[in-house]
Amino acid sequence: MSEFTQQIQHSELQHLGYPFQLQHIESVWFNNKTIHLAGYRFVRCRFDGCTLVIANDDFSLEKCYLGPDNVIQFAHESVKLIQLLNRDKLGVSERNPKLSSEKHPDGTISIQGADKGRQN
Repeated sequence: MSEFTQQIQHSELQHLGYPFQLQHIESVWFNNKTIHLAGYRFVRCRFDGCTLVIANDDFSLEKCYLGPDNVIQFAHESVKLIQLLNRDKLGVSERNPKLSSEKHPDGTISIQGADKGRQN
């Protein structure tokens, strides 16, 4: 079964309220790979020079080493959560506008999907 098929089945089962057990991966060294974290439980793994893709919160990292040269990439709608959490953080919009909410002069904020452009 392909990883894509597993992700779809995982998403469908979760949506229907079925419990989903994370696939267990232990003591693996990932070097210069793109790793989609969703659906996996990583235990005592090492990540060096990797792109770690976060699409949702259905993953766990337990006693893993993350090297300083990894890149964290937020996929799909997970960006909205980050934008909401960063709504009051000073400097985030200047450093990484995609991870901050849009602030309006009247004090309100807007959080749009990752595929929507920012409009003033």
